[in-house]
This record gives sequence, C-alpha cells and structure tokens, in this order.
Amino acid sequence: MDRQPEAALALEGIRFSWPGSAFALEIDALEVARGEAVLIRGPSGSGKSTLLSLICGIVTPAAGEIRVMGEAFSALPSARRDRVRAERLGVIFQMFNLLPYASPVDNVLLPLAFAPKRSARVGRDQAGAARQILSGLGLSEDVIGARRADRLSVGQQQRVAVARALIGRPDIVVADEPTSALDADAKDTFLALMAEQVRAAGATLLMVSHDESLAHRFDRVLALDEVARLRRGAAA
Repeated sequence: MDRQPEAALALEGIRFSWPGSAFALEIDALEVARGEAVLIRGPSGSGKSTLLSLICGIVTPAAGEIRVMGEAFSALPSARRDRVRAERLGVIFQMFNLLPYASPVDNVLLPLAFAPKRSARVGRDQAGAARQILSGLGLSEDVIGARRADRLSVGQQQRVAVARALIGRPDIVVADEPTSALDADAKDTFLALMAEQVRAAGATLLMVSHDESLAHRFDRVLALDEVARLRRGAAA
C-alpha cells in the first residue's frame, strides 16, 4: 500500500493561553492537506489571529504539537523555528506590513534575504521573478516599477503583500483577513488572482476571515469553533 504523504499542516492537542490573560485556545486536531485551499472563518475576537500566530511559530503552545510539512515545528528552538518559517511559510498580514519607503519589487524580494532555499528557487533574476508575480496579480508596469509602497492604493499594497508571500514558492501560504479593506467586487477579483498564483506556486493555502462570502473560492471551509475552543475565565 502506498504511504499517504504527510499533511502540509497538522495541529494536535494544542493548548495555548496568553500570559496573565483569561483567554485560552484549545485545538484537539486540525489538518490541511498538501495543495489544499482552506478558509477558517470566525468573528472578531474568536481567536483567528492567535491560531495563525501558533501556526507561524510566533508563539508556541503550552501543550500539543504543530507539524509543518511533517516537521515538528512547535518543538524547534526559536532560531530554527524562524528559519523554517522563512523557508516554508509565506505570510500575508492583515495590515500588509510593507516597507513604506521601498519599491514594490524590493518589498516582494525581502523574504529571500532570510530564506536561502526560496532564493535559490527564484534564480539569478530575482527582480524579474518579482515583476512576473506582481504582473500576474494584475498590477500595471508603472505601479510595479515606479512607486514607493506608501504611495500605493490599499488594493495595490495588498497584491504586493501576496507577491511577497509567494516569492520562492513556499510550501504554505497563510493569510490573515487580507480582504477586509475591499468591497465585494474587489474581494472576488483579488481572491481569484491570489488563488491562481497560489496554484501556480504549488502551495497550500490557509486563510482566516470573518467573511462568509469568500467560501466559494476554497476547497474546504471550517468555522473556527468546529476546530477550536475559546475559553475565557479568571486570569492567571
């Protein structure tokens, strides 16, 4: 019998609470298959951003295990976890976190400085690769080549953030409410372009959002309360 490949992302027996806080997040099991596009939806304050912080290794659980591409990610020392995050995860932040004074291309190339394997996949013409992804996301040549990030519209900044997450073909793209500032038509256009580029990169996509209207763009949709329990009690 052929062995099934490891999931791109697996969480098991996770228990996490912020120090001194009454907030606690518990996840018994969550798996995302390789190449799958999954949306986890939930209202504001339900723990979506905390879940992504755990998945990205920004915080570590008090109990349980997180595996990224079969590697016990949450158990790694901090420096090693940072390296794995840089190589295997492309992250799209809710506020985009672009360098305001840098060009779109320079913003896209930033992760490659911390991810030698992703950089090697891009090859020598890294600026050309960045331009190709930005163009695939619908940005015109004048926007790609001539403007600082702080002079871009919200929609343009959003596409630069996606291109930055995709450069060098990371295994998993993680997105935190990336459509929150867009109207309905712009959201659907953006998601279609993002999905196309994620597929082209051969990546797995995990996105969190409060917006139920995005569901049709994903292979699987989960309510956060289906996979996690949010507990509030007396602070420690």
